[in-house]
Amino acid sequence: MTNRIPVLLTGPAAATRELVLELEPGLAKPIIHLTCRHDVLVVGLEDAATLILHDIDQLGVVAQRRLSAWLNVVTDQTLIISTSARPLFPMVRAHAFLDTLYYRLNTLYVDLGMTGDGRVNSR
Repeated sequence: MTNRIPVLLTGPAAATRELVLELEPGLAKPIIHLTCRHDVLVVGLEDAATLILHDIDQLGVVAQRRLSAWLNVVTDQTLIISTSARPLFPMVRAHAFLDTLYYRLNTLYVDLGMTGDGRVNSR
């Protein structure tokens, strides 16, 4: 059994979407893209080999709880890639994002922040 390490991409939406598109050919199929909107989240995505959660910072607390519960039962065979326009840890400290979900999604963190000249920082 292969464990899939969750990835959290943080940065401008255009940069995170571009990176996801570049990664997509090498990701396990089927790939399911889901754009998070406040308290709207579809669960029952057990058939996804790769689940890409766009704009995870937009997810409301109720949907965060549902996602967290779903992640507790989904197999380690599903790769979870989450994108966020802003860092989630300040949201955790403000109790606007569940800490358990944050730590579950934030195993590998990639910051695509902007450099001073407006280019994406590739550090």
